[in-house]
Amino acid sequence: MADTGVQRRPRAGLKLDRYSVDDDSVDVLFSRAGQRSPHLSVQLKCSSDIDLRPDDFSFRIKLKNYDDLRRKTLVPRILVVLHVPEILDTWLVEGPDHVLLRHRAYWVSLLGEVEIKATRHEDWQKKRITVRFPRANLLSPVSLALMMDNIERTDAI
Repeated sequence: MADTGVQRRPRAGLKLDRYSVDDDSVDVLFSRAGQRSPHLSVQLKCSSDIDLRPDDFSFRIKLKNYDDLRRKTLVPRILVVLHVPEILDTWLVEGPDHVLLRHRAYWVSLLGEVEIKATRHEDWQKKRITVRFPRANLLSPVSLALMMDNIERTDAI
């Protein structure tokens, strides 16, 4: 592809920063320049083992992640699950100048969800909590841009 001299921006106009350690259940941070410079923290998961129902599906996460994602923080947080086919070659394509992921990702905010106590200290890292994802919460450039608009206006998703 020829260089047109035009600077390219990500489709949603967002900057993406990755964390090498997710102590706080945050894998990536989306940000956007603007009047208030909104930010959105994201915990990422990926699975081919999801039972998609017409309106929703469930996904299990560690109690630690659930607890981190349900509390109020300065930067809003969402949980994202990328649903992929079982066969790698059908959803991930690499080329010399691109990586293409196929399938869909869904998001949910756990802010304000009920606290679930660990019976034993070690349960905090081992116990799994079932989270419901509405199928309407499809992660896309448009949905990300709308979330960032809301964060910029109201500090909430």
